Amino acid sequence: MKNLFIYLATLFLVTIPSAVYGCSCAYSAPAMAFNDSKVVFIGKMTGGTEKNTLQERDGSSYEIESGEVTFEVGESFKGKPGKTVTIQIASMKGTSCGTYGLRRGETYVVYAYAYKPDMLSSGVCTRTGTVSQAKEDVAFLRSLPPGGSGGTITGRVSLDTKAITGGGARPLGGVSVRITGPMQKTVTVLTDKEGKFEASGLPEGKYKVAPKFPPNYYSDQGIDEVTLSDLGTVSTRFEAYYKGRVLGQVFDADGVPFNDGFFNLGNSTHSTYGHSMGKDGRFEVEGVPPGEYKLYIDTYDNNDKVREYYYPGTYDPAKAGIIKIALGETKSGLRFYLSEGIPCADHKRSGTLGRRDPRREGRGVIALSAKPEARRIYRGDCSAKRRNRQERPIYDRSYRRSGLLAGGPGQKRRGIFSFTWAEDHGEHEYTE
Repeated sequence: MKNLFIYLATLFLVTIPSAVYGCSCAYSAPAMAFNDSKVVFIGKMTGGTEKNTLQERDGSSYEIESGEVTFEVGESFKGKPGKTVTIQIASMKGTSCGTYGLRRGETYVVYAYAYKPDMLSSGVCTRTGTVSQAKEDVAFLRSLPPGGSGGTITGRVSLDTKAITGGGARPLGGVSVRITGPMQKTVTVLTDKEGKFEASGLPEGKYKVAPKFPPNYYSDQGIDEVTLSDLGTVSTRFEAYYKGRVLGQVFDADGVPFNDGFFNLGNSTHSTYGHSMGKDGRFEVEGVPPGEYKLYIDTYDNNDKVREYYYPGTYDPAKAGIIKIALGETKSGLRFYLSEGIPCADHKRSGTLGRRDPRREGRGVIALSAKPEARRIYRGDCSAKRRNRQERPIYDRSYRRSGLLAGGPGQKRRGIFSFTWAEDHGEHEYTE
């Protein structure tokens, strides 16, 4: 069924000659299209069950046919199409790609895919085309070695350098790639200076491709499974990352762990993003190349202007702490403190709430829940003083907090949570 998925996934992305302008398509090379096809042949199109008329730019018209399309096979290169073969070809009428079809009497190079157990399909976003247009395909097919010569697995391994310019990735040479196929037979190859590898003469079947990365590098993609056809080519690629990591905790001005946000570890040439781990204010930045960096988060003032706030706790980049990372090193134990005035942490409170649930969240508002003892989220300024003020209205509802009692980080505070909306009003005790 893999070929069916390839066909359906690409069905809406291709153009046909002059009549179509709405979509485009990225084609695989002939050897790869050959690998994924069930049947490949050159033949004359003799008719289809659906007919449509198209116009050229000069005003002349011509007829194309789709639906169940029949061919007289002249040369067969893969599969057993017989002397005549019928293939399902979608007309694409009414889609952004425009109406698609083939012209009766033309000779085509046809790449056909498994559609149903007893039906083949082809069409847009395949390499199927007239012989006059498919010269590269004709040359490839007519120069194929004898059947049984085996196929080829190619690939590339690159390293994400986190560089700000230049694409951020470079080839990773000297990587050992283990290719395991039918009967558990294994071939091992090395990537060249361009990060490329190739293994040829392999019998058709399913293969597992697994690079072995050098120390201080890793990849999220350990193994790629591919299916190789005789005389075909299948390609894969892997991306590696540096093992460098930065681990730490971040706290707001009240000493409350900050569990929401993205972090940037960067310098003038490299930039690596990190994220909250969702508990105890812990954060992690992975894939860090060796170098010296500053860590910061983006904050927003009342005018939604972005300001970079640096570790260990300053807006001044000159006062930011320098974090040095060696190749593959993990730097842990960082403690990042946010100042008052930064819209930041999510403060969780419990209490008995009203029967309505606006389900609104955002900076400077409280999201209510209809469930007793439910959790509420306050997203606002890290300053306790600001949290005592009335919050700005959202839609037709307004929210405010009053009676907040003093208490340090980790101590409970009690008070009255007041709210209003169009149909209801009430005051409920809460615990922070």
